[in-house]
Amino acid sequence: MEIDISSLSLPELRELQSRVIQAIDQKKQSERVAAQIRDLSMQLLDATGREMQAAWVQPTGAHDSYPEGWQVTHNGKLWASLIPGNVFEPGVSGWREVTLDGSPSAWVQPTGAHDAYPLGSEVLHGGKRWVSLVDGNVWKPGAPGSETLWEEVVEEVVEPEEPTDPEEPTDPEQPEEPTEPETPSVPEWNGSSVTYPPVTS
Repeated sequence: MEIDISSLSLPELRELQSRVIQAIDQKKQSERVAAQIRDLSMQLLDATGREMQAAWVQPTGAHDSYPEGWQVTHNGKLWASLIPGNVFEPGVSGWREVTLDGSPSAWVQPTGAHDAYPLGSEVLHGGKRWVSLVDGNVWKPGAPGSETLWEEVVEEVVEPEEPTDPEEPTDPEQPEEPTEPETPSVPEWNGSSVTYPPVTS
């Protein structure tokens, strides 16, 4: 809902300012807590001997679940956890495939908001490359009704320019061909006593 702040009175503006500052503080606090939980989870996994990018092991509870950002290998692929306290199997829920060259990974059907695709995410599906047009995208790319949710990425093929023939270089050792001398023009006789020079051939 958009608020027209120009129509608010000074006390209403102060109340709005107070609520905004409070919301910002709460957001910062929750982000700090989430970061602390993630750090503690990573320390706990390190203490239990689990290593980053090691093979995935099914957690038995919250104490050995995977934190957000933790990477594991599973079924020949590298996966990153999308959520804190992740006990799901990679490729099923809560994980996103990580490609080493940074190219888009294969689309995986999200199971909820926690692993839905954010706006701008690129995926591969059906032999095509797609980009999400919305946040929280759980639709299959290319499915009927998904035209406003996914857009196929079509790479432009740039045609190479036709090579132009370079000017033929001149050989400095080869003498230029002689040109025919110009025949001098003879002025037209005007009937006067002017003497004209003889024409030589």
